[in-house]
Amino acid sequence: MLVYFTDAVTKQSVAINPTYVCCVFVAQDGELKGKTVIALTSGTVIVEEDQTNVVGVIQGQLWV
Repeated sequence: MLVYFTDAVTKQSVAINPTYVCCVFVAQDGELKGKTVIALTSGTVIVEEDQTNVVGVIQGQLWV
């Protein structure tokens, strides 16, 4: 199952497979400071949604 978030750079919808998420954290510096970063096994995606919502959505899909 894919979950959808809003890419912080393009403002477009991005679908992520929660199986490949390694960690979720908030960027601490740079131009995207304060944005939520989703680290995947193949790279990262920076999204508009807050960290709590991202983790909740991902956990909800992994336990279904």
